[in-house]
Amino acid sequence: PENLEYALKLAHAQMLSGRAHDALATLKRIAPAFPSDPRIDLERAETLAALGDYRTAQDAAAAAVSKARASGTRLAEARSLIWSCSALQNLGQAEAAKAACLQARTIDSALGDRLGLARAATGLGNILSGQGDMAGARDMYEEALARAREVGSRRDMSGALNNLGMV
Repeated sequence: PENLEYALKLAHAQMLSGRAHDALATLKRIAPAFPSDPRIDLERAETLAALGDYRTAQDAAAAAVSKARASGTRLAEARSLIWSCSALQNLGQAEAAKAACLQARTIDSALGDRLGLARAATGLGNILSGQGDMAGARDMYEEALARAREVGSRRDMSGALNNLGMV
């Protein structure tokens, strides 16, 4: 596809349907035409995380953060920081992950992005859970659930409920 919006939606659908390698191929084809758009690296980060390749996912998330900052795209920056948080947490880098989630939370708060705030709370909850702080994790997951309900994100609600069931 030559249309960036179409390519991003196609890649996301491919990733969600278990065809992550196809999604990466779609993104690789479209990337040269839009080298400064952070959304391509953002989608790569999510897809690579779905494959369990957290090191490369972190590289893609960092590239997306850099491009988003350069273009002043605050929402993309926050979303990229969330994927950075997730990748870093899965790589065992809890402090760096926490910093990324807190940066995302600050941006999302300024933008009024309640879904972003839900996802930042989930990331922080995952970090706390990994550190054995189940009470703190539960608080973050409850916040994530409340915010996901506010915006009607069933995907994020189900994730928060699952996380609450684990703590």
